[in-house]
This record gives sequence, structure tokens and C-alpha cells, in this order.
Amino acid sequence: MSDVPVKSVKKALDLFSLLVFDDPEMRGIELNVLSSRLGLPANTAHNLLKTMSICGYVAQNAAGRYIAGPKSRRIGLLNQVENNKFKETLSALLERYTAEINEAMVFVTLHGGKRVVLIRTEPMLQAIRIDQQVVDAASIYNQPTGRILVAFAGLEDYRLIVKNYGTPDKNWPGYERDMEKIRKERQCLILPDRSGINAFALPVNDNRGQMLGAVGCYSPAFRCEQQTREKILSALRRAAAEISEI
Repeated sequence: MSDVPVKSVKKALDLFSLLVFDDPEMRGIELNVLSSRLGLPANTAHNLLKTMSICGYVAQNAAGRYIAGPKSRRIGLLNQVENNKFKETLSALLERYTAEINEAMVFVTLHGGKRVVLIRTEPMLQAIRIDQQVVDAASIYNQPTGRILVAFAGLEDYRLIVKNYGTPDKNWPGYERDMEKIRKERQCLILPDRSGINAFALPVNDNRGQMLGAVGCYSPAFRCEQQTREKILSALRRAAAEISEI
């Protein structure tokens, strides 16, 4: 390690690597184990872990063991959703469900506290389509996919959302009640929204239960009767389940 310019950074990265790669199930690793494996004095390891915890890269579980923090997990999720293979599979999946329900679909995720559209699909057989620019122009708090992201965001992501979009109370009356309902029902519906669009969204987790993003569907209110709404929700549930396995 003599050729490393900043040894403390190397030590912190070694700790980070142990927590991320040697504890994928996040059961936690005790301080004495971490310090022993890296040959660090316990107080040095503790100070590094404390700093990393303050910065969001390390956390402690209920047993006091160290685990990867929220920022570390977010990096992993971003690597997953930005992967080209993931995008290709996701695009084909949404195209298939769009053909089934004959309505526009979208998959969004959070990046830096912003709602980012990863994939959107359009129905081929509809003469009247939803203008996606109108949908995207709305506040994150006025979109079902956006509300899903807000409701299930971790503390760090929520802080960034507020930094980017302001507090939800300005654009989302009754947001606390609505977020509780969204978390309980694991879905968000606005029927219709201010533009006369029926909008639906469900959260999508990965196979470890971590939040990946939200899958949504948009349909003009005039062709979205109860039977159609049920068909759309059924398709979204199946799509969310499939995405979680990609």
C-alpha cells in the first residue's frame, strides 16, 4: 500500500468493499471482524466507519453490526437499471404488455432525487395517444409513478426529492394520508388527472426487496371504463413481478 497517495481513502474503500461484497445478505459484520480482516486498529476502523455512516455509505443494523448504507445500496440499484441488458429486457417486456392492454406504459426510477424515465412504450393500434410531454411536464407529486417514488423513497432520496421539487404539500394536498395509502395498497391511481388522463402506477422491487422504480400506464379517460382499469392493473401487477426478476 506504499504507492497509494491517500492511505485513509484506501482503508475506507477496503471497508466499503468488505461490507458490499462479503455481506450480500446484509446480516452485518462486527467491528472487531472488520478491523481484524483488514489489519486495522479498532479505533481507526471505527472512525472510518463513523465517517462513512455520516455520509450514508455505511449503516448499523439492530444488532449493532455494520452493513452497507443507503447510498451504497442506491449505487447498486443504479448499476442494475442502467445496465444495457436490463434495459433491453425491460423494453421487450413493456412492449409485450403494451400490446396486451393497448395503452402507453412507462418505467421510471430515481436518480439524484429526480424522476427519470428509463423506458416508455406506445400502443401501435391506437389513433389517439397520450402526449408523454404533457405527462412528464407535471410535478413528480402529481404523477402516480412520481408519487410511488416519493412514497417508497429512503431518507436520503426523499431529501433530494424535496431539494429538487420542493415539499410535497405545495402540489399534493393530503400527501401524508395518500402516501400511507400508497404504501399499504402498493399502487397509485389518479382517475382522471388534470389533463383528463387516467394514470396508474405500481412500485417495482428487485429480488432482494430493494426499490427499483415504478411501472405506470396512461389512458384517456373516455376509453378507460372499469373493466379496462382492472385489465390495466392486472397487467401492471404481472409486469412489476416480471421486472423484479430481471
